[in-house]
Amino acid sequence: MPARVHSFMPPARLPSHAMWMADLRAVTFSSSSVLRVVRPAALRCAARDALADLGSSAPLPSFEEDWSRYESERARRRWEDQVEVPIESVVPRTAAPWPNESFATAVADRFGDSLEWQGDVLPALDYLREAGFRTVLLADLPVPLSRAWQERSKPWFDEVVTSRDLARRTPDPAAFHETLRRLRIGPHGLLHVGAGIVEDVHAAKALQMRAALLERFGRPPPDPEAVAWLRRVHGLDAATVTPDLRLGSLEDLPFALDAFA
Repeated sequence: MPARVHSFMPPARLPSHAMWMADLRAVTFSSSSVLRVVRPAALRCAARDALADLGSSAPLPSFEEDWSRYESERARRRWEDQVEVPIESVVPRTAAPWPNESFATAVADRFGDSLEWQGDVLPALDYLREAGFRTVLLADLPVPLSRAWQERSKPWFDEVVTSRDLARRTPDPAAFHETLRRLRIGPHGLLHVGAGIVEDVHAAKALQMRAALLERFGRPPPDPEAVAWLRRVHGLDAATVTPDLRLGSLEDLPFALDAFA
């Protein structure tokens, strides 16, 4: 079993670190930090299957062309204006009378079948609930959270905030603002956990929140588009973005919080 990674402050700086730990009231998680996709191309397959079930006669080549446009558009918009591109707005243009909300819901239900909890998630969430922390899932998804996953999430999360509902994606601050509004807390009471140095760590710290960088599989280089956006918009080098905690696993989160309780 790999050794746990604990990235605590040196002893001389413990008091200030302990102070912000004591202020924490809630923890937010990016969807990628708690959910994993267990089937390749799951969202694409879900969209294709939903079309078939809804009676679409769109030929496969037309769907594939629409899908390629959709993926490109969603990726581009993230680093241009952070607008979320809902799946029914682009896919499938060839499938009248769709796309509409029923199409998006059908995709969500099929896509939900390909999602599972990450293996280290539930023990950490159980600890947070028992310790009195409020928890929020920030779902960066272009489809609604499926009905099955809404039920599965209820025991673990007080709130679910989706990029689809807000029409904005991180690093846009909309999801964090909405979380603070729902929980009625200030930014210093929130710790955000995610795997992106720009879309998670920078986005949270820009609003005076605390941020934990989750590095389950080491530290891969940041997305070049994210690095370019950070430099272009904020004049910052990604290497200067520093999380308050580094976690090799969500199993480390209880140990980090307990150490300064």
